[in-house]
Formats: sequence, C-alpha cells, structure tokens
Amino acid sequence: MNQNEMEPAALTWIKMECAQMRSRQGVPVETIAVELDTSVEQVQQWLGTLQHTGEKLTELYRRQLFNKRCAKCGNLIPEGTTYSDTGADSYHSECWRKICYGS
Repeated sequence: MNQNEMEPAALTWIKMECAQMRSRQGVPVETIAVELDTSVEQVQQWLGTLQHTGEKLTELYRRQLFNKRCAKCGNLIPEGTTYSDTGADSYHSECWRKICYGS
C-alpha cells in the first residue's frame, strides 16, 4: 500500500486491535509491522494509543464505581473519604453524625 494513500478508518482500527493482540502474545513489534504491512513506528504509536486509552477507561470505570453521593447533603463522597453505608444510602461521616446526634 502506498504510504500516501488513506486507509479506511475501520481497517486502521482492525490493524490496531491486531497489533495489540499480537503484542500481548509476545510477538516483537518488528514482526507485527511486517504482518500488518506498516512501519515499526506506526505499530508503536498504535500500541501507545491503545495503552493510554485502556488506562483512561480503567480510571473512568473506577471513578464511576465509587461515584457515591451523600444522601443528606447531596455532595459527592470523594474516594478515600470515610463514610457510612446504610443499605442503599451513603453518608459523609459528618453528615451521618448529624443525623444520629443532631446538628
């Protein structure tokens, strides 16, 4: 394929996925480049992009998993903060104290 020709996005995506799969299998980047009829630099770029995207998705999933709001004040309960869970509701520790002992 001529380097100046534009490749359909779907084909590029498939090549990126193949590069990632082959890399996980321990295949050297040089071999992957030959198999996918592209440059070593392109394969390295794809692998870097996929790794970065995977890390971002993992971080977003982790944040969403913890994304709790205090049932009393309605504010987010930051990760690492002490809080109380009472079944379906979560409370900042201070908010829970106010509920239990008054403010």
